Amino acid sequence: MKRSWTDQLKQTKELFSKYWIERSSKQKWLIIGTFVFLVAALSIFVFMSSRPQYVPLYTGQLSQREVGDIKAELDKEGNKNYKISDNGTMLLVPKKDAANLVVSLASKGYPKDNTINYDVFSQNLSFGATDRQYDVLEREAMQNQVANVLKHVDGIKNAEVILTLPQNSVFIKQDQQQKATASVMVQVAPGTQLNSQQIRALYTLVSKSVPNLPMENITIMNQYSETLALQDSSDGDQSLSQYDQQRKIQQNIQQDIQQSIQSLLGTVLGTDKVYVQTLVKMNFDKVKTEEKLVKPTDKNNNGIVISSDKSATTYDGNGASAGGVTGTGATDVPGYPGSTSGGNGHYEQTQDKVNYEVNRINNEIIKSPYQIDDITINVGVEPDSSSNKLSKATEDNVRNIVSNTVQTALGHPNLSQKEIDDRITIFPHQFANNTAFKNQSSNNGLYIGLGVAAGALLIGGLIWWLVRRKKQNQLEVEQADSIPHPAEVTEYFEEQDMSVESQLKKLVEQRPEDFSKIIRTWLHDEEV
Repeated sequence: MKRSWTDQLKQTKELFSKYWIERSSKQKWLIIGTFVFLVAALSIFVFMSSRPQYVPLYTGQLSQREVGDIKAELDKEGNKNYKISDNGTMLLVPKKDAANLVVSLASKGYPKDNTINYDVFSQNLSFGATDRQYDVLEREAMQNQVANVLKHVDGIKNAEVILTLPQNSVFIKQDQQQKATASVMVQVAPGTQLNSQQIRALYTLVSKSVPNLPMENITIMNQYSETLALQDSSDGDQSLSQYDQQRKIQQNIQQDIQQSIQSLLGTVLGTDKVYVQTLVKMNFDKVKTEEKLVKPTDKNNNGIVISSDKSATTYDGNGASAGGVTGTGATDVPGYPGSTSGGNGHYEQTQDKVNYEVNRINNEIIKSPYQIDDITINVGVEPDSSSNKLSKATEDNVRNIVSNTVQTALGHPNLSQKEIDDRITIFPHQFANNTAFKNQSSNNGLYIGLGVAAGALLIGGLIWWLVRRKKQNQLEVEQADSIPHPAEVTEYFEEQDMSVESQLKKLVEQRPEDFSKIIRTWLHDEEV
């Protein structure tokens, strides 16, 4: 027969009252504290979940004027659910309303761009504008353009530029022309330190963007009122950068040579039995040589014939024999024959002119700056366990391998063996890993035996526990089957029409085992 809900509620209340009375004061306070904590935690969670999540309305940083315009528009529309950041350059709105507000404000032209650029001359400049108005607009547009260019420099978040442009006059000579000046305020990103190259880039951009503006007339400051002075030269940074580059190149070459020798010797002797250290001295001088060579075109030292001229003259004549007194005249040479008035004469003249061209070679040789001037290689090899020294054969083999590397790295094939040996050091070295490995290998048998014994003991204990638990479960099932159900006992005594007291007395006298089983069953039900 089913009970009514009032009876079930009454029974639940009685059970809770009985349970609460049986608890100690310490347990009661613990239950009350747990309940209060859960209620408070749930209330805080519900409160935090119900709060709106605020996000920036625009990802870019706005000016305070733009924030004021957008705030006025939101107030005009009756939207009060927004916040302003501490510095007044950002609007925070609920996340669920951000997309709608961006679209709504964009349709009304917000945020507005209040800067002036060169487009103003084609859009808003009227026909009757005066020269004064034109100069103001031109200067404002130039300032904004220069500021936008400076923002592209790495580390610069924002920039403001103020220019002072001189007035042109036809009466001032070129050498007396006034110069323009510029004052620049840059906002450097947090944690950024501008180097001399970046500062020089700022000065160069401003100077080249404004006509007649020398660098000495430019003043640049950051948001902390610190002047970014232009250094005369950036040799310091360049030398430091060059030193870092050269050091990195030297380390890479050392590492490549060391890994190559380590890999080769490790293959022969064992990777855990050899250690290589390499030190190199680099020459970073860049040498440029120019050669102008003149060489013949063949093996006989002859050139190429580019022109040839041959001529021959022959003369034959008859006349009187020589006469006169030798050297008797006032203008005569003593001992020279006088003129002839007759006799035979023969004359021949041959001329051969040949022009040769040779090979003219101009060589411009640039020597690579990354040359190895000197190298030192130290090799540590594990010695024999018996003598703690390296054998002669092992040392010779290692030296031969390393010698080839030294000779190739230096690029001098004529190095003597002594010069090569002076750059190589081979020494015996005990490796801690190998010693530990030997000690560990000696105890492997003991560890394996202990592991097998522990595993067998663990498996045996697990099997014993499973068998014991199975027997215990079977015993509990048998005991449960042997216990008479209270309904059966009740039906037995209902047939006899006895009271409860007389029923228990009769049960004790006639069936004491069943009586004890019923008592245990009742006690078990009350505990549950």
